[in-house]
Amino acid sequence: SIWSAADTEGVSRVRLGKGKPAIENFGTGQGIPNVDVRVLFQDRGGTIWAGTKSGLARFNGRGFTAVREAGAPLEGVASILQDRAGVLWFGTTGAGLFRYRDGVFDTLTRKDGLVSNLILKQSTVRAEMRSCPPPDMASRAFRARWRIEASSCDRSMMACPASGASS
Repeated sequence: SIWSAADTEGVSRVRLGKGKPAIENFGTGQGIPNVDVRVLFQDRGGTIWAGTKSGLARFNGRGFTAVREAGAPLEGVASILQDRAGVLWFGTTGAGLFRYRDGVFDTLTRKDGLVSNLILKQSTVRAEMRSCPPPDMASRAFRARWRIEASSCDRSMMACPASGASS
């Protein structure tokens, strides 16, 4: 299947096979919290996740189900990433970075040291982080800022923070 999302129309699944492809559309009537879908992601277990203006949904094989578990993002999911350990990360348009590990959500925000609560992109960039260590290793806030700056950039945009940057 090929999945696509539209800013104001929900999600479409194109099933490929012999003959004409079959198209199935999903909107609020099929469990998506909002038809403003900002990101689609398939995790290693095969689950399809949809990040929308009004929160998160996951595909159950027939339709989507809004994720309303304690601590789940309830608005503005703009990016999704699964790390090497299988942990899912959800970036939002103002509520910070949500981690989904072992069936539990928790959140990182500016109060925890993030440079911003607006997380539009995520990427794992361990090698670049090791090659540009922070100048102030004693600062917890700076280390947290470094991690999110490194993980919120595309590899092509990776750059070391300026020496002496403050958090």
